[in-house]
Amino acid sequence: MNAEIMMTKKQRVDHMIQQFIQNTGVPGLSIGIVHEHEIIVAEGYGVKNIETKEPVHGNTLFHMASVSKTFVASAVMQLVEKGAISLDSKIADLIPYFRMDDERACEITVFQLLNHTSGMPDEEDYEWHSPVYEEYALEHYVRGISDKKLDAAPGEQFSYSNIGYEILGHLVSRISGLPFETYMKEHLLNPMGMVNSDFYKPNVKAELIASPHVFDAQDSYGTCVSKIFPYHRAHGPSSTLLSSAKEMCEAALHHLATSTTGRGFPFTKSASILDSKSYKEMWSPQAKTSWGGHMSDVGCSWFIGDYKGARVLSHSGMDTGFRSNFLLLPDTGSAVIIMCNADHVGIQVLSRTLMDIVLGEEPEYIPYAVARPLAEIMVHQGMDQAVATYEQMISTLKAESLLIIEGEFEAIAEEFVEVHREKEALNWKMICRKVLS
Repeated sequence: MNAEIMMTKKQRVDHMIQQFIQNTGVPGLSIGIVHEHEIIVAEGYGVKNIETKEPVHGNTLFHMASVSKTFVASAVMQLVEKGAISLDSKIADLIPYFRMDDERACEITVFQLLNHTSGMPDEEDYEWHSPVYEEYALEHYVRGISDKKLDAAPGEQFSYSNIGYEILGHLVSRISGLPFETYMKEHLLNPMGMVNSDFYKPNVKAELIASPHVFDAQDSYGTCVSKIFPYHRAHGPSSTLLSSAKEMCEAALHHLATSTTGRGFPFTKSASILDSKSYKEMWSPQAKTSWGGHMSDVGCSWFIGDYKGARVLSHSGMDTGFRSNFLLLPDTGSAVIIMCNADHVGIQVLSRTLMDIVLGEEPEYIPYAVARPLAEIMVHQGMDQAVATYEQMISTLKAESLLIIEGEFEAIAEEFVEVHREKEALNWKMICRKVLS
């Protein structure tokens, strides 16, 4: 890519990131941008921890949450390529102690778990508050779902399930003969150059890890460091990958290595982690999600759709204190990676803005979600100041730059009620009427 174009894109990314941080007050971000098989951004912004003020950098490790599932899907496809399993294999045949309180479960296939059409229910309690580090945790978890029932018949409909990916992770371990995290490190992470990344938290350097942040609605009404870090070894396959902007860019380069052959882009030095047939299988739509846009269909773990005419493959994640997004635009050899150490700050607006830059657009501003900032002003400075701030926004900013999402306003209203802040709940309803009318 032309060096001048690369620098221009990087400058636009930096400008949008600074706007986003100013708008949202997010503690820290780690951003990776790949375009035409070249890394143009792999940097950190903000702080790892609002108490220590230590800055985020390109090697800072973030909890990737459900983005972890894309790596598990690659591991399963490796085993398929080796002939160790097939996509049509039934889980009950591969894991003899797999049982559910539903006779239909014996028909669930590897393929159905990968594309969330198994009918498997979702997990309701990840037990982040009481982490388990022992190797037996994943098998114990799989054995422990014997009292659960399916939400639908296998193959009938899309229904997102974290449980399904714990089963797949245990399957990887059982077939390979290695602990799940060891297989992922030796056969996926290390080969892709992700030397600091790991699914097993004790393996990584503690000083590299960003702290999780949550929103305290009860006392300070603001962002605080979470007392809970989202880790439990039983949920490794669905959630616990720790990685950085630089190393997620390496993963993107490996995934994109076979995707733009013959389209005139510079040769990529990264070798594909899977063969082209496996990628075609993973990246082919298997079911409708009802989510629309760039996540309108699901393949094997990856969500599939388009954004402004560009094909997008993606997965997002959210757990206590963290959010993440991993987007591939294979037809231009591009990727957008976002990691955020706060679970209450939405990153979809940022994702779309960064995709705009990758696609050659020149956004002047990033849309500003007004609900949370107004609520914080109301609590700390009073309702009159919140109203005055909103009136200043609408008089000085372009209307299209203000993001007014009714659901966000309603969620904050419920939040005040839940923590018994009756006065704030009443005041917030008055603000809602003014803003949403």
